Amino acid sequence: MGTVDLVELLARCAAMQVEALAALSPSVTCDAVARYWHVQESWPYWTNRLGAIALEGADGGEWGEQLEQLDATVIMRLVVGHVTSGYRGEREGELARWASQAIDWFNARPRLTSATYPARMTHLLAARVTNCRGLVVFGDTGIGAQQIGTELELAARFVYALETVTG
Repeated sequence: MGTVDLVELLARCAAMQVEALAALSPSVTCDAVARYWHVQESWPYWTNRLGAIALEGADGGEWGEQLEQLDATVIMRLVVGHVTSGYRGEREGELARWASQAIDWFNARPRLTSATYPARMTHLLAARVTNCRGLVVFGDTGIGAQQIGTELELAARFVYALETVTG
């Protein structure tokens, strides 16, 4: 019984993002938040937001219960700097290295386990990064400079029993 905790899904992504970059040699210190609306002046940092959510019945609803399948997408934004920061090519090189590390880190951990979350998430079948947008210039006008980075899409599939209510 129970529903999928999408707040926990976002929190797990943020924890794993920090761990992924810290595992590089040399280690990269980053911040990650489990929300989208966030700007800071130090890089790199991650923001997370829910993308598409698809629902589907996973069985015929026999015996008074119905298995639900929920496919949730998390858009994980990695900000590596301002367009004008660093020397020529520095931010692009960091982006390629850090995005590659994050993709491998998540896809090697399909149960979204980490030091912060050592147990598998309830109802989760598996999760993996399915898309990366490449180099993106973000139009964040509130900070007075354009930021660069990328967005990774994480697809997570959950299956859980939904008790049918009669009457």
